Amino acid sequence: MRITPLDIQKHDFPVKFRGFDTDEVRSFLQLVAEAFEGVIKEAAGHKTRVTQLEDDLAGYREREKILKNTLLSAQKMSDDMKENARKEADLMIKEAEIKADRLVSQAQVRATKFENAISELKLMKAQLRQKLQATVEMVEHVTRLQEEEDAADDKLRFAKRRDEV
Repeated sequence: MRITPLDIQKHDFPVKFRGFDTDEVRSFLQLVAEAFEGVIKEAAGHKTRVTQLEDDLAGYREREKILKNTLLSAQKMSDDMKENARKEADLMIKEAEIKADRLVSQAQVRATKFENAISELKLMKAQLRQKLQATVEMVEHVTRLQEEEDAADDKLRFAKRRDEV
């Protein structure tokens, strides 16, 4: 059974022979009722405060949980970003290596073409030199023949003039 301050104030004690002073008892009961009422109000205030603190604590726990989840998400995102950056860097390196290999191959093909062209030019130079030498020799031969023919014609003309004279 709960006792309220009003119960304390309204409580009647049976009067017996040689009992307590009724005014004194009533006055004391009034003091006890007031004190009890203060205690009840204080307890109600404490109860309200405890409820408020429990609500605050639940809010703080929820915020803590959100912060932990946020930190975990941020850490996972950071790890994912690092992994993606590493993969992207690896991919870029592989692409650069492939491109470098392709450029080296192209350079080797061009170098081979240049070497072949140089060889062909050297061959053409040698052939041209031989043709030029043959042409020079032929011109010298023709010139000698022409000189011999001219000399022979001169001898014939001289011989004919002698015969005519």
